[in-house]
Order: sequence, then C-alpha cells, then structure tokens
Amino acid sequence: MKGIDDKTFEYKVLKEIYSAVLVLDSSGMIQYINAPAYALFEISEDISPGEVHFTTNIDNAYNDKFCECIMNAIYHKDTRHIGTVKFVSPSGKKSAFRMSSSYLEPQKYVIITIDDLTLENELFVNIYNSSVIFSLFLFVMGIWVIFCQLWVKMGKNIPETTLTIYVEIIGVLIFLFILKFTNLSLKDMGILTDNNKKAIKEGLIISLVCVALMFSIKIFARMINPNSFKPEQAFFSISEPAALRYIITAGVQEFLARCVVQFNLERIIQGKYKEVIAIVLSGLLFSTLHVYYGFDFMMAAALLAMIEGIIYAKQKSLLSIWIVHYVFGIVGIALGFV
Repeated sequence: MKGIDDKTFEYKVLKEIYSAVLVLDSSGMIQYINAPAYALFEISEDISPGEVHFTTNIDNAYNDKFCECIMNAIYHKDTRHIGTVKFVSPSGKKSAFRMSSSYLEPQKYVIITIDDLTLENELFVNIYNSSVIFSLFLFVMGIWVIFCQLWVKMGKNIPETTLTIYVEIIGVLIFLFILKFTNLSLKDMGILTDNNKKAIKEGLIISLVCVALMFSIKIFARMINPNSFKPEQAFFSISEPAALRYIITAGVQEFLARCVVQFNLERIIQGKYKEVIAIVLSGLLFSTLHVYYGFDFMMAAALLAMIEGIIYAKQKSLLSIWIVHYVFGIVGIALGFV
C-alpha cells in the first residue's frame, strides 16, 4: 500500500519504525500502514490508499476510546496527542496501546504511532494481584496465630479437628476472593494443567515412593526398638471417616501453600533465587497452619512443605502435590508417625 511516495525520506522513516504506524488524511482514510499495524488491525495488505477508513472492522463500544484519540489527532492537528487506551481486534484479542500523534505538513497527513503495552500491562496486573493475595494471606494467618495463642492463654481447649475445619474455611474464602477479584484462572494458579492425567500419574508415583519409605522406616525402627511408633496401636491403623475428610484438608492446605503463597511469591520476588526463596518462605508460612500441634510438628510440617514445594516448582500442578500430601499424611497417621 502506498499513499506516500516510497522515495521520500518520510516514507523510509515510517517503514523502518518498529511501532505500528497509521497515516491518515483529514477524513480518517488510511493513506499508509506498516507491517506491525497490519497485524494489529487485522486488515488486508492489498488495499489501496484512501479506500479504507481507520474504523473498519474495529467500530465497537470497546474501541470507543481508541477511536476518540485518533479523531482528536485528526481535528486538532497542531497539538500532539499521547495516551494509553484499550483495544480489541476483529478476532477478539484484547490489548493495551500507547498512542501518539504527529502532523506531516507537506501531505497534510496525521501520523498515529501505536506501541503494544499488553504484556507490560499484564505483568503489572499480575504483580498487583499477587501482592493483594499474599497480603491477604499474611493478614489472615496473623489473625489465626493470635487467635490460637489467645485461646491457649485463656486455658480453652478446641479440638484439633475443629481448628482444621477453620483452616479449610479460610482456604475456601481466599479461593473465592481470588476468583472474584483477580483475573487469575485455575490454569494460572496450577489448579488445572494442560495434562492433568500426567500430573496425577506423577503424583501417584511419588506417593508410592513415600509410602514405601515410611513402611521401611517403621519396620527398621521396630527391629531396633519394639516400643517405637506407638506400640499399643496396630502396625497400620486408619479411620475411614478421617481418611475421607483428609482429602479436603490436604487439598485446601496445598492450595494455600502453593497457589496462594508459593505461586504469588514467585511473581513478587525478583532475582536469580526467587524460586528457592518462595519455596522456603511458603514452607515456613505453611507451618503456621499447624500452630496448634506444637513446635515439633510445625518444624516437620515446614520441612515436608519445602519438599512438596520443590515438586510443585517442577510440575506447577496442584493435583500432583495434592495426591502426595494426602497419601503422605494419611499413611503417616496410620503408621503412627503423628
């Protein structure tokens, strides 16, 4: 498409600009459009100068601000216009643009330069969402620890099963908050993946290894000391109602530790070791969910959470780590580790 003489200096400059460029006449007809602009506006490259209006294929309510910026540039040529607007292409792709205008005096054309800020805007929104979610978690956990310690100080006794239910309620409320007030999807958080079957398979394999390791430890310990691991109980004892309820417990705890803490820390923290820092911090914060079990259990929970954090960092799958947590926890209880 040539609306400007391809031998002029202006044409050569416009052609080499990396940004999308629209050159319009006083009625808004396109006189020149470069390759990046073709892609953004999704129009045919075989159009002739002056045959297509800039609103072609994009005239909708979502693009009103975009069109308004261009019309201001056309009707107020002597003033340079700069602004950031939302845009949706004919195919439905939503973007964020920074636009600026200038006036080409000899031909009386208005030049619109468009830079795509979509990725930059998405990064800002993601960091903001992560900061809000993580701050909410810290606030809730702070209240939770104070509540538990205050209850102990008052000499009150709340069953551990009741406290666990409270934690599950907290997890569900945070989950609903994320869905309502952020743009994060289940896939973004790792709750669902492109290959859920693979994630489940890997989780089962890791779980079987953990089970074999725990059985081996108990057998070896009993050989050395028959009184180890609660000798008054059966070698393997499990409560079916507890096993069923623990499915929810494991899922909620892993959601909080991975999708709320570790996932968002990795977005907030910058630097080479951000993944390691996120794993360690999520493990320590996860241990606060077990404050009512005592210090020793909290430290064991923190160590286990860091191991699970490593697995999550490699797989980015809640399904996989949910299975590992459930099997490790329920078998550990049945064998008397807890």
